[in-house]
Amino acid sequence: IFPAEACAATGLDNPTFHKICPVLAFGDSGKGKHRICPRDGKMGCSILDAVDGQHRGRATHFVSWCWDYTLDEFTGSIRSWLRRENLCPDDTFLWVCFFCNNQYRIKDEGSQIAPQELRSIFEHSLKQVGQMVIMLNDFFDPMYISRAWCIFETYICVTKGLPMTMIVPPAAQADFKRKLDNGVGLAGVQQKFEAIDSKHSRSTKPEDAQLIHELIEQTYGFEAVNQQVKVQLLHCLTLEFQNYMMRGTRQA
Repeated sequence: IFPAEACAATGLDNPTFHKICPVLAFGDSGKGKHRICPRDGKMGCSILDAVDGQHRGRATHFVSWCWDYTLDEFTGSIRSWLRRENLCPDDTFLWVCFFCNNQYRIKDEGSQIAPQELRSIFEHSLKQVGQMVIMLNDFFDPMYISRAWCIFETYICVTKGLPMTMIVPPAAQADFKRKLDNGVGLAGVQQKFEAIDSKHSRSTKPEDAQLIHELIEQTYGFEAVNQQVKVQLLHCLTLEFQNYMMRGTRQA
């Protein structure tokens, strides 16, 4: 339902979530525009609180991703992952900031949170869900590793010892396989991941990046974050490579 709504609302075949936000998550045509938010009693609620109850449930996975992803990248990654892990869509509920956060409040009020409070809120939310899905748009040039929120989320997940899974859209999987088949190898991907630099990571809102940078600097330190995130992402990459080798063995 949502993909069709997003395309119709934006007039685009494959919009990014930045394009979708002002027409479905926020603004006069937002799905929650004329609904009262059950969390603060004010007019305007999140997409989550605007949809029918049958589409809501206790989150089973926290999704770490980028709003710069296209609709096809997002939905393709989810569908491919559900099939690969043999998960039932009716029993899988994702915590996704775009849908779960009230974009009316975020857009109206802006970021007014202290670094330590940000850390506490995020750690609590992630711990409640219990596991995280890292969504990359591509293996060889992933947006994910340059984004402040993504690096921060991965680091917190690592420090809490929570399980995480890396997922990518079918096009990225096919490109990964094609390049490995052609002998490109993992070196190029590894170099990208090893170049993670939390100190210079970016965010759509510069004030968000500044907030996260302050939090990292005041607590863990940039080098510790870089190292932990790099190790975890390389581990996920190794698992993906092992899956590629296993598929090749079965086909031989």
